[in-house]
Parts: sequence; C-alpha cells; structure tokens
Amino acid sequence: MRLDSYVDSGRWHAEAERDIHDLGLIVTALQPPFFMQNLAFSLNRVRETGVVESGVGDAAIAMVDGTSAKWPRPCS
Repeated sequence: MRLDSYVDSGRWHAEAERDIHDLGLIVTALQPPFFMQNLAFSLNRVRETGVVESGVGDAAIAMVDGTSAKWPRPCS
C-alpha cells in the first residue's frame, strides 16, 4: 500500500498499516484484490451486456466473497 496512492481507499489502508506498524504490533495483513460485492455497482451493465468490465483488460481478477470471510474480532 502507498501513502501517495491516487485511490482514497489505498491511502486509508496504507495509513492503517503504518499506524499498526508504529504501535509495534505484529500482524499479517490480507489484502484481497476484489470483493464480489463490488460487482453490485455495475450489475445493471453486466446484465445488459453479459460482460464484467474492469480496468485490467482481459486479465483474470481474483474475487473474494466478503460475506464468507472470517474477520478478526477485537480482543476484550
């Protein structure tokens, strides 16, 4: 992640990772490239054309179902 990312969420992730690092915490950050739920924004277009369009051309996109992810729970 880059603090100078032109994508807002990229900067937010980078800032969070920097803050965690600065706290001295040892973590493994999993960074899925794409959540299937993001397709909801283009669902009408996909229905019309039958094509999922993206900025990666013909490359495959690994998608993660956010509802099935095992999110960490805060420590009590």
